[in-house]
Amino acid sequence: MGGYHRLEIDVTDALDPDRASYYQTLIRMMRWMVELRRVDIATECSLLSSHLAYPIEGPFECALNMMDYLKAKHNSRLLFRHIQQSILTVSMTALSGKHYVAT
Repeated sequence: MGGYHRLEIDVTDALDPDRASYYQTLIRMMRWMVELRRVDIATECSLLSSHLAYPIEGPFECALNMMDYLKAKHNSRLLFRHIQQSILTVSMTALSGKHYVAT
């Protein structure tokens, strides 16, 4: 399964009990990762969690793809740094052609 997947219109088959249990385990692991500062997967984890009661093939494959992403990006971190207001204002002006004041 590649590319964009619409979970809300997925009509794939239900998972067998062993794979359903594995799917639920993957979601539990991803939830812990979100709690431990992997906020980059919070939205996707939430969407996949909506299929815990009746797991089907589509979300299962998406969960496996997410685990591949996490394996590839295991050392990724989100960094926040303080930016001076004047720099932020200049940057936003350059991007849009309008003058914004950050508050």
